[in-house]
Amino acid sequence: MKTSRKKLLQEIANLSELYPDWRIGQLVSNVCLWAKGDKRGAIWDIEDGEFVQACQEHISKRKRRELEKADPDGMSPKSPKSPKSPETNNKTKK
Repeated sequence: MKTSRKKLLQEIANLSELYPDWRIGQLVSNVCLWAKGDKRGAIWDIEDGEFVQACQEHISKRKRRELEKADPDGMSPKSPKSPKSPETNNKTKK
């Protein structure tokens, strides 16, 4: 299934919000680097779906890093690392 141009442009808009100082050429070049590595011709070879996937993966990684910075011990109630409450750990024995 082909990736729609609308989806691709939405991902570019999402990255533009994260990196407002990047010029559009820098943004596209960096996404190609994330998707294809430092491969000669990557900017010509990247498929729309690969571009969208690289954008989404980068945004997810960045959000994860930001959460880790905000909660380095992983102890916030919403964190998957936080210990369960004693009530959920202790099962009733009969």
